[in-house]
Amino acid sequence: MREISFFKFWLKDGSPIKRVKIGIGEYRNNRWDGKGYDMLSASDKVLVVDSTANFVKMIDVGAYDALVAQWSIDRFLILISDQRGVIRVFKAGG
Repeated sequence: MREISFFKFWLKDGSPIKRVKIGIGEYRNNRWDGKGYDMLSASDKVLVVDSTANFVKMIDVGAYDALVAQWSIDRFLILISDQRGVIRVFKAGG
């Protein structure tokens, strides 16, 4: 059985803002884009949230587990590589 992946956000003083459910798959990574957006990825979903954990976009990766999710150089695209070696490209905006 897969565990649910969560990501927690805190304020600078250490008080929690919220906990975001990423997906039902294994947690993979978190990538900040330098402009106030985080990309959170589990093996089954990739989420884009703003700096206070408000939802911007969700990408359902599907049956093929995502290994790596990465911003493109210009931050307009999200690149997701799966276990088959296929790289899929998605627009980063909502």
